[in-house]
Amino acid sequence: MINNNKCRPWIIAGAQAVLFILLLAFSCQAAPPAVVLTLPQAVDMALNGNDQLLAGRQEVAASQAAIGVARSNLLPNIEVKERYMRTNNPTYG
Repeated sequence: MINNNKCRPWIIAGAQAVLFILLLAFSCQAAPPAVVLTLPQAVDMALNGNDQLLAGRQEVAASQAAIGVARSNLLPNIEVKERYMRTNNPTYG
């Protein structure tokens, strides 16, 4: 009679090896083809895809807008008011 405890580790190791080979074979087939980039393309992708750089650009734009608001307080304010009233009452006329 064969003892199951002695055979079980070999079966598990064999199954793991077969599974590993199958996964390795399928992962090689699923890989996308390599894309060749020129240096300017790579730099452009890096600059446009960097979230921190985009956030920094937005902060600079917000700071420039705040400078414009601060400078506008130094300029003189001009107000023009106009009122027209028509009445038949001679007291106001």
